[in-house]
Amino acid sequence: MLNDVGYFEEDGFTLLEILIVLLLIGLLLGGLVPHYGSSKEKASELVDQANIRLISGAAQDYRLDIGIFPSTVNDLMLNTTGSEHWRGPYLDKWPLNPYVETRVYQIGEMGQVDY
Repeated sequence: MLNDVGYFEEDGFTLLEILIVLLLIGLLLGGLVPHYGSSKEKASELVDQANIRLISGAAQDYRLDIGIFPSTVNDLMLNTTGSEHWRGPYLDKWPLNPYVETRVYQIGEMGQVDY
C-alpha cells in the first residue's frame, strides 16, 4: 500500500522475527517435555503404590470375615467361595496397573500383593 510520500508500507512480520519467535517457542517446549515425562512416571508410581495398599487392606478385611486370604483380586469383588461370612465387595472397582493395564495384581498366600 502506498503512503503519502509514495513508498510502500510494509505490513506483517519479517522472516527474522518469525524465526526468533519459533526459536523461543522451541526452547520453551524443550524445557517442558523432560518434566512431563518424569511427572508421568512419578504419577504412575504413586497410583501403583496406592493400588497395592488398597488391595492389601481389602485382603485383610476379607481374611477377617472369611478366615483365609483371598486367592485372587476377583475374590475381593465377588463371593466366589459361597461363604455366608462374605461381607463384600471389598473393592469398588478393579484396580488397573498403571504401567501395563493387562497385568493384574496377584495376592499371595500371606496376603502380600504382587504382579
